[in-house]
Amino acid sequence: MRLQWKEVPAGDGVLGQWAALYVTMNPKGRIALSRVTHEKMGGPAAYIVLFDAANNLIGLKPAALSTRN
Repeated sequence: MRLQWKEVPAGDGVLGQWAALYVTMNPKGRIALSRVTHEKMGGPAAYIVLFDAANNLIGLKPAALSTRN
């Protein structure tokens, strides 16, 4: 196997995954989102998890801690 290393430039506007909108769910159902995503959603204390069965999509809606679900 021949390796083809390339140097990754620093400071050339290249941002990591956590510097952009990013949300993921692991196989155990734990949801993780970047700080940028959390702040763009208004930095809520909690989220309501939504599910669209027709399109098999999961959504997050900002909520207060006192909100049900």
